[in-house]
Amino acid sequence: MSPVAQGIYAPHSVLTCMCGDNMGFRLDGFLLGDVVSGQIVEISPHGVRVNFGVGQPVYVRQSELSFVEIDAPEDVLKLNEVREFLVAGEYDGKIDHFFHDATPEILNDSDRLYEIAQRSASWFDYSRPVERKHLTVYAELLTVQADGVLVRIKWLLRADHETLPMITFSIRQLAIKTAWERIRQFKTEDATLCLTVVKKVRESAPMVILEGLSGFIANIDRLNGETVVGESLPLKIVEANEALNRLKLIRCLLGPR
Repeated sequence: MSPVAQGIYAPHSVLTCMCGDNMGFRLDGFLLGDVVSGQIVEISPHGVRVNFGVGQPVYVRQSELSFVEIDAPEDVLKLNEVREFLVAGEYDGKIDHFFHDATPEILNDSDRLYEIAQRSASWFDYSRPVERKHLTVYAELLTVQADGVLVRIKWLLRADHETLPMITFSIRQLAIKTAWERIRQFKTEDATLCLTVVKKVRESAPMVILEGLSGFIANIDRLNGETVVGESLPLKIVEANEALNRLKLIRCLLGPR
């Protein structure tokens, strides 16, 4: 049964991306976190070449072509098809930080993002303090609340201003990102979701699938009766941690028992 919820939030907003004291860090015209469209111009046994309209077509390996495991690129893509890809890359570190009494506009006009990144990067690297000029900072707005904003801050340590991270183009990572956005939406709305038990890992932790991601029901052992695979239950999300790939739900008690 499909989850029941109302309203759809817009995808995460990008606050800014900064290099040292300069704004607007880009990778050959692509910004990490961008969603870009590309045309499939060649299909090979283990990947595809995609034309993004910039330079030569880019090779994307099979593992990045689908949220689920596939046997061949042709299972999910067709020649000349246009698809959306997430511009993904590896940073040296990341942290989710809640800024009290702040707005996205205030953060963009302040040094607070850099201060958190610099302090966190220095903590991760015990050998030396990290200088601001060696940091590239990328900030992604996760949620806006009445008392502040939650921001995911990622950073890249650079030996010089020319060093750039490796990037990939991924349908799989875009699907995962979209799934977590929807799940955070459900949690913010305190939505009741009707989900089907798909697996029982242990007696107290039945598993469900939400937006393609696995989650577990934390309080099922405190409820009367047995839960069986295939049973649909009313659930609420109590934890949605993308960084830890952890989705925790609880069963709702509807009406008097």
